[in-house]
Amino acid sequence: MQWWCQGHTLSMDMRVLELGAYDAILGYDWLQTHSPMYCHWDKRKIQFEERETTITLQGILPAPSAIEAMVHVYRR
Repeated sequence: MQWWCQGHTLSMDMRVLELGAYDAILGYDWLQTHSPMYCHWDKRKIQFEERETTITLQGILPAPSAIEAMVHVYRR
């Protein structure tokens, strides 16, 4: 199967599964095919070589959590 991801066309044998919330899961066979690769799990980023081109795939980062000051006003 060929698929497009973040501007890159990639291909690999795929298995059809009922995944619900996910479009695809990259399994060991895909990871092994693209080894070695750079993975930064906290930044949700992987980088590997494909046909002499460096490809970087960036996952969606969670929104930063913000702490807001709480002001309590007493009224009499």
